[in-house]
Amino acid sequence: MNGILFFVAFIALYFIGSFILSKILRRKLRLGKRTREHHNEIHRRWDKRVRVMLLVLLLILLGVCYYHDFSPMYVYISSVIGLLFQELFQAFMDWRYSEKRNEYVRALIETGYMALGLTLFFTVLSTSFM
Repeated sequence: MNGILFFVAFIALYFIGSFILSKILRRKLRLGKRTREHHNEIHRRWDKRVRVMLLVLLLILLGVCYYHDFSPMYVYISSVIGLLFQELFQAFMDWRYSEKRNEYVRALIETGYMALGLTLFFTVLSTSFM
């Protein structure tokens, strides 16, 4: 029961922190709400390619871990790296094509917050803390 309570509390704190960080960054960088639409056709095509490539790599890794009795932590770590790669790609496209010049700064700071939160979560799960 403590594990479920920890998970719920961690997720709630993470999303509350993300909401507060987003509000602060919007105010400090003078940006509007963040949209998830593509800037142009190049962004749309490359975003689709990156997502498909990461999905295929994760499926291959999942199969290798299943048939060779590797730890599932490899799949978790690869998933986190894939999520971070997607967010960094989004920050690059924001820097390259966005009309709002500070949009990429927000994307980089939010990616760092996500990396910190996921690293902390997996560290707590992999230790004997609970």
